[in-house]
Amino acid sequence: MSTQEAHKKIRVAIDTSFMDRRPGMGTAVFIRKTVEYLRAYRDELDITLVHRESIPEDPLYQEFNEIIVPQLPVPKGRKLLSELLFFITTTKRFDVYYFAYAHLPWYFFLAPGKEIISIQYDGGPSTVGVSFGKAKNRISWLLRLFIGRVSVFIATSFFGKRGLVEAQHLPEEKILVLYGGVDPMFTVGSKEEAQRYIQEKYHLPQGPYIIGSGRLDPHKNIHRLVEAFEILKNKHHIPHTLLVLGGTHTPGYSEEVLQSIKDKGLEETCHILKVSDFSDMPRFYQAGDLMVFPSLYEGFGLPAAEAMRCGIPTVLSNIASLTEVGGEATEFINPTDAGDIARGIKRVLDEPEHARTLIERGLAHSAVFTWESHVKKLVETVRDLVRSV
Repeated sequence: MSTQEAHKKIRVAIDTSFMDRRPGMGTAVFIRKTVEYLRAYRDELDITLVHRESIPEDPLYQEFNEIIVPQLPVPKGRKLLSELLFFITTTKRFDVYYFAYAHLPWYFFLAPGKEIISIQYDGGPSTVGVSFGKAKNRISWLLRLFIGRVSVFIATSFFGKRGLVEAQHLPEEKILVLYGGVDPMFTVGSKEEAQRYIQEKYHLPQGPYIIGSGRLDPHKNIHRLVEAFEILKNKHHIPHTLLVLGGTHTPGYSEEVLQSIKDKGLEETCHILKVSDFSDMPRFYQAGDLMVFPSLYEGFGLPAAEAMRCGIPTVLSNIASLTEVGGEATEFINPTDAGDIARGIKRVLDEPEHARTLIERGLAHSAVFTWESHVKKLVETVRDLVRSV
């Protein structure tokens, strides 16, 4: 490609740091799929991926321009100081700089882009704002002072947009809603084959299975899912094994949940799994009788849409963005009430016609969540920003 040809393109930088070595994490999936589907626009966009360390095992970085921000050899504040120095000293200039993680760094206004886009994955009052290292000062005076430097805030749901407007007081006209998408690998498959596959690879007991979603973080609410499962086992004597996909995460909380499983005598029938290969996720959904997602807070809720696409009924929290993702295709539960979580699960298990209805609706409803649509609208937004300059 000649220099003249490159300059005709729109120069876009994307911070992909939150994608690196985080397989299966929601934000990482959003970033990776966005970049993957931007391949289709390389004739129009000159894309540079900006991150903090070399990831030679990730071939995606070989398909685009890459900047690795030099990391200063300091004991504290390395990320902050390194990125701040990069912004101040780099000679690179972009038409659009895309912060592809929720918390804008406080020095965001120094980014080497004429226009700035910030995706806010959550959009609620407790998780969005400007980050000062570990202390997150939500929508601080710096963001208010330099609000003009951010051209577009992307929310991943209308719930998130309401949070940005009502709780964070961002200008509504600056907020664009872009739903996430479902990877084509999530599809309907044979339950028997899927069960054999996960049993052999992950050394699991025979089914039937209930698939739970959520790593062991407090907002994922797995402790109440365990309580609900105890009710289903002791009161209703269901034959199922609960597989919670996500693994341990938050120290303290993780240990509490694992101890609760042990104390309730559920060690043989309740398994907390870290799925070693993200491409195995469809097999788990295909193997289950239902998927339950009792989260207390989600900006979008990719696992719900992915499970629907695999043709199993979903039981979701009746809060936040999950009401959008679930629509009329899910059994909703109150995530703060273990008894209601148990009720929702049992209804789906006990009423085959209801389960079939949820499956049919889920397949139709989840079809609207595509990465092609997400990226198409993102590119349209980039075009409009550059043309308006």
